[in-house]
Amino acid sequence: MPRHRREVFAKVADQLFQTEASVDTALAQASALLGAIPAARVDAHLSATVGQDAFDRVVAAITALNDARREMVAAHHAFHQVQKDCGLAEVNFGGYMKPYVAPAEARLKVVKSAAA
Repeated sequence: MPRHRREVFAKVADQLFQTEASVDTALAQASALLGAIPAARVDAHLSATVGQDAFDRVVAAITALNDARREMVAAHHAFHQVQKDCGLAEVNFGGYMKPYVAPAEARLKVVKSAAA
């Protein structure tokens, strides 16, 4: 693989990792906001009905951020396939350890019935 192509792939990988980190940061911040709402309501001695619409909107935003995170994970897997297709399967651009997932045939085993 030419060095130039490897450098191009590294730039895309860096942008992917930055985007993943941004989505995770937004999800963490929105979750912290969600946790702060009930505590603020109790501290202000307000009824549980106060601010429910705002609470619902933050929950909806967290759901959307979770969907965005899921899509980024799917994009990451798609880029991994591109990496393999271009002959860069052994290159680790990000430095993060990925969980090993054994092929299905290695995970499934036929066992004898204990009743026999």
